[in-house]
Amino acid sequence: MTRREVDVARRIARGMTTSKIASDLHLSPHTVRDHVKTIFAKMGVGSRGELVAKVFADNYAEPDRRYRPGD
Repeated sequence: MTRREVDVARRIARGMTTSKIASDLHLSPHTVRDHVKTIFAKMGVGSRGELVAKVFADNYAEPDRRYRPGD
């Protein structure tokens, strides 16, 4: 992911709304939504909850308990 996508993803993980992320990063809500769509595509997820779960599983879960799509 790009640096900006990481910035957006971190804020999603903190539970921030699109409007709050836009305000924080001095972006339009439309731009944030575009970043969110791109993040979802790159990470293979379809929701903010799935994104947070995948990032957690990929980075913090025990190796044998990592997230696998379809599980």
